[in-house]
Amino acid sequence: MSPLILATQLLLASAATSSWAASPDAAANWVQSDHSAIRLIDAGRVTGQPGSMLGLEIRLDPGYLTYWRTPGDSGVPPTFSTVGSTNVAHIEVEYPAPLKLDEAGSEVFGYKGEVTFPMRVTRIEPAIPATLKLAVDYAICATQCLPVHAMLDLTLTDSGSTDAIAQVQQALAKVPRETPLRSPDRLAIDRVTIDPADLKSLSVVARASTGASLFVEAPEGWYVQAGAAADAGGTAVSFPLTVVQQPAGSDIRAIDLRMTLIDKTGAIETSARGRVASDVGTAGPRP
Repeated sequence: MSPLILATQLLLASAATSSWAASPDAAANWVQSDHSAIRLIDAGRVTGQPGSMLGLEIRLDPGYLTYWRTPGDSGVPPTFSTVGSTNVAHIEVEYPAPLKLDEAGSEVFGYKGEVTFPMRVTRIEPAIPATLKLAVDYAICATQCLPVHAMLDLTLTDSGSTDAIAQVQQALAKVPRETPLRSPDRLAIDRVTIDPADLKSLSVVARASTGASLFVEAPEGWYVQAGAAADAGGTAVSFPLTVVQQPAGSDIRAIDLRMTLIDKTGAIETSARGRVASDVGTAGPRP
């Protein structure tokens, strides 16, 4: 995450909206705040997906944005708490592919208009009813940034409405698929290399269409910026990476990178773990 965090700005902004919205139906009531609204959508037990599938939908007023899990040069990611839930073991939130957005001269990663985050809920006892109480903290920004605190309450069902299922499946389709380094797929990341003369400069070569974007996530204490794509011949493009921040005494050659590549045909996520200097990477699970 960038060192330029907006936490102070958020704390100085207007107070966040908090309220409970409970519904036994496939969608909870909207929780309104200044310039945004949020709700839960219950898709029930979706074929091919473990547990229950929900959608967390956020709608934003024109001109406002909210952030991805890694916000970019500034901003804060959303956070979630299930304290007070009944028969809920854990949740897993998926993130649709983000946009690169300008925020007062800073490049941030997030969403405009509306976004639905697919959410997988695992019950403690699968055969017993469950109630999810979800506290969500997120930020919205335009000319100023505002914190939002929303509390949602939904009794889970085994079968959602047709509309709820369709919306959650559409959101799942926008989540980058995990793809190994050097995958034979048309959209893929081929290699990550380092400049031996400048250990803060790296390069990523990928197969993607014109206008592709690369998002790079690094471990805590690191911040790595990805530049614009350049033609690398044939179907290849290259992205320059710059290490802006790193922990004292750390070795760039051992860095773990989580990269999200997006073009007009789709989005993938690839991990290169600890072997950047040797121009070799390995795919791995999400941290």
